[in-house]
Amino acid sequence: MKTICFRIDAELFTKLKVQAAKSGMSMQDYMTRLIREDMYPSQSEKLSEKQLAEIRCVAKTVRDELGKIEGILQKQQEEDLWPDEDEDFDTCERSGPTLSPMM
Repeated sequence: MKTICFRIDAELFTKLKVQAAKSGMSMQDYMTRLIREDMYPSQSEKLSEKQLAEIRCVAKTVRDELGKIEGILQKQQEEDLWPDEDEDFDTCERSGPTLSPMM
C-alpha cells in the first residue's frame, strides 16, 4: 500500500466526511472507492457491503414471510381437503368441469 497526501478546502473535506459516514465507510475507504469508480467505471457497479447487508436483511424477511404464507396456505388446503367427520359425502356436489371420455 502507498500513502497519498493532499490538501483540500475545509468545506469539501466536511462534505466528504459526511458522505463517508452516510455510506458507513471510513474516509480512506470512501476516497479509495471514489478513485476506483473514476478510474474503472465499468467495475463501479458493485454494491457496497452496507447495501449487500441491507439486501440480505430484506431477502431474509421476504423468505420468512413467504414461509408463514406457505404454512397458512398449507393449513387451509388441508382443512379444505379433509372435511369434518360428520359431513355426508353422498350429498357433496361436484364442482368444476366434467371430464369427457377419451377417444
